[in-house]
Amino acid sequence: MKIRPSGSIRTAGRWRAVAILLPIGLPLGLGSSQVMAQEHVFRVIPSVRLTETITDNVGLSGTSGNQSTASGRSDSDWITMISPSVRMEARGTRLQGNLNLGVNSSWYANDSSRNQNMLSLGGNGKFEVLEKQAFIDVKGSISRELLSVLGPRPADQVTGTGNQAEVRNFNISPYVVGRFRESGSAELRYTSDITETNSAAVARTVRQVWALSATDPQVTGRLGWAFNFTDTQYSSQSLRDTSQQIVRLTGLVRIDPQFQLRLIAGSESNNLASLDTTRNFISGIGFDWTPSPITRVGATFEDRFFGPGYMINAEHRRARSAFRLSFSKDVSSISQSLFSGVTLYDLLMLQYAAQYPDVNARDSFVRNLMATQAPGVGNPVVGAQSVLTNGLFLDRRAQFGFNLTGVRNSLSLTTYRSERSSLVDRSYSLSGDFSSAASVTDLGGTLIVNHQLTPSTSANLMLNASRSHNDRATTGVPLSTRTRMITTGLTTSFSKKLNGSMMLRSNQSSGSTDYKENAIIGSISLQF
Repeated sequence: MKIRPSGSIRTAGRWRAVAILLPIGLPLGLGSSQVMAQEHVFRVIPSVRLTETITDNVGLSGTSGNQSTASGRSDSDWITMISPSVRMEARGTRLQGNLNLGVNSSWYANDSSRNQNMLSLGGNGKFEVLEKQAFIDVKGSISRELLSVLGPRPADQVTGTGNQAEVRNFNISPYVVGRFRESGSAELRYTSDITETNSAAVARTVRQVWALSATDPQVTGRLGWAFNFTDTQYSSQSLRDTSQQIVRLTGLVRIDPQFQLRLIAGSESNNLASLDTTRNFISGIGFDWTPSPITRVGATFEDRFFGPGYMINAEHRRARSAFRLSFSKDVSSISQSLFSGVTLYDLLMLQYAAQYPDVNARDSFVRNLMATQAPGVGNPVVGAQSVLTNGLFLDRRAQFGFNLTGVRNSLSLTTYRSERSSLVDRSYSLSGDFSSAASVTDLGGTLIVNHQLTPSTSANLMLNASRSHNDRATTGVPLSTRTRMITTGLTTSFSKKLNGSMMLRSNQSSGSTDYKENAIIGSISLQF
């Protein structure tokens, strides 16, 4: 049996990255699976999942640009995947966090060269070093992402692996906070963010940020101010370093208890477009409106070095529903785009905020709920609109998400449109979709419907559609791809800790990438 080196969990870089999150997990593994002492709660929840996939097109082969693929045919296969995992939760006076760590081992009946082991990880935590003064935030993920939005779009981790890359992102952020006067606060924060993949096309990137912020919203009752300074350094292997420095001074005007106006002035400098550093003036306006504890609206409009920039957010939650809407135009990177999508996880975390005020308890509840409402989604925290490339890019993004939960039915809709344009000069050796085009547009949506047939069995339907295209600035020939995926089936609970599902899937693409795939997926999971 051959194991691909790119999928081996023995990769040294992976384990160095995992070590960042181990301070969260190590205390959880000591003693019994659940320990309670005073206000501290530590839980360890091991589980294992067995998934069988029968597909008639394992490589998502077909035609590409009206030409046959290398294989020239659609290969069927029977794939067995065993996924042991452990979930760890910590809720204490000094430590708050959760960690999901697992291994997905896949075996292919007809082509053993595809066999692979994949590490899966998602976690975040907060450690209070000094009471109410010094903290350390930690966040990390290991997920499978598309190498190109213009290529085949697999519905899982075992089909279409040629257009997938393992992306590892880890973030550690120590900071100190303080207060002055009666209403003033200040924060000094350092953030180190590392992103790497198992693809040679995308270099390892390190983002380091120093940030200083201070605010006093009630200097005279209705008037206040805020100050923000950030110094960001980006470094990549075999590529030149880039940097950004931004300073903003904001005047705050409290119109009424629910509405606040912001007037913004500042400057920024960067060396993105050339080796020389350029400086630009920032001016803008914004507002924050909170008509009720369950509704929030905020908007910011600025004149930036790339032109008009904006950030508009609106969210509303009720006991059985939640929606979130956002429009933005700003600088982004691989690590930032990974967590910028509006997902079903985000909507459920918003919806159940009042019922589960503790974030870790809510996270556990939402993940268990998604296992029955949307089986096979994968890592629920990571968005589905990431872009794998070196350097920074300008992202014009629109997102909408809505979730409705009834007594026996639930419905979730998430949509997005993202137009990405390169910000760095062509000598930067851009990779991924930007290597052949200056801009890439990606739009799509997912509809999930769940119906509870019995207290233990539910029917599920998932519809996913997307369209991607690039410009013709570099290649001279535009590329465009449309995809449509339909997944339906049943999920049942055999007991409190034993669940199973049987799903049917149809995956189809047309345009520059043309293929059809049908699959039957059965899985069973056991929680210990």
